[in-house]
Formats: sequence, structure tokens, C-alpha cells
Amino acid sequence: TVTSSCMNTVSAPAGIGAEVMAEGIVINVSDTLTDPRYLPLGRVSQMRSLLVAPVQSGQRRLGTISVQSATPNAFSVDDEWLLATLGVQAALAIENARLFEIERRRAEEAEALQHVTEPLISRLNLREMLGAVIEATTKIANYKYVSIFLLEDDQLVARAFKGYTLPLPVL
Repeated sequence: TVTSSCMNTVSAPAGIGAEVMAEGIVINVSDTLTDPRYLPLGRVSQMRSLLVAPVQSGQRRLGTISVQSATPNAFSVDDEWLLATLGVQAALAIENARLFEIERRRAEEAEALQHVTEPLISRLNLREMLGAVIEATTKIANYKYVSIFLLEDDQLVARAFKGYTLPLPVL
């Protein structure tokens, strides 16, 4: 079972995870009972061995990945290499997911802008066009108060607005 939640948070500088984050190295603890850096999280653990690797892409560290065992001296150099490799793969997957989310938001914003500009292009009347911008903005962005000020003779003049009860001033 894989869970994805922030049940325990370790703040630097404390423990093995903080050292892995600071140094970017894999730490193999052969016996948690004798290693002073080991900080049990939550309840008392029966875990005796701990292997922690950075989740990193290049020099950018995003977190840690760890495995535990109830047996002392459970992890080998091969296990260290494997966990370090998994940490790099996890970092790439995390960065890709973040980039995908950013691109998804940008695509949504571009689509919203297209919805705003399409009706504007077809309108020649300034008042109608500004009203369409206000309506589209309130609909797409769910804003209660929207205004458009235009520069006229070195002053900003309210030319369209929605949600205000009083006329807007000249700025």
C-alpha cells in the first residue's frame, strides 16, 4: 500500500534525512539502535536498518527516499546504488509532473484568453467590446468586482465596470 500524505515532517537540521538533504549522499545505517542520528518518527519502531537516499535531479534535492528493515546490517552497496537510482528516477518523475501541471494551467489560461479575445475581435463598438471583456472576466475568473480604466488626456477614466455600486473615479 502506498500512501501519499504528510504524516511526519522532519525539519533540518535533524536526523539522517536532514543530513541526506544537506549533503546529497546515501546513508546506510546498519543498526538504528547504535546510530545517534536516527530519529524514530512517531511510535517506537522495530526497524534496525535504515537506508536513505536523496530524491534529486542534478544538484536539486527534492526530498528523500528510504527503506527500512527489522534486521541489522540488512542493506548492501548494491542496495545503496539501487535506492540512489530510484531517487533520481523519482525526482525526474516529480519534476515532470510539476512541469505538466504548469503547462496544464498555462493551457487553461490560454483557452480563457482565447474566449475573451474572440468576441472582442468581432466587435467594433468600444462600449460593447469593453462590456464583453468585463463579462468574460467575471465569468472566467469568477471575480466580483471588475473594472477597465482607459488612459484619456493623461488620466485614467473608468470606461467599464461591474460589481461597483457607485461610479468609479477618474484616476
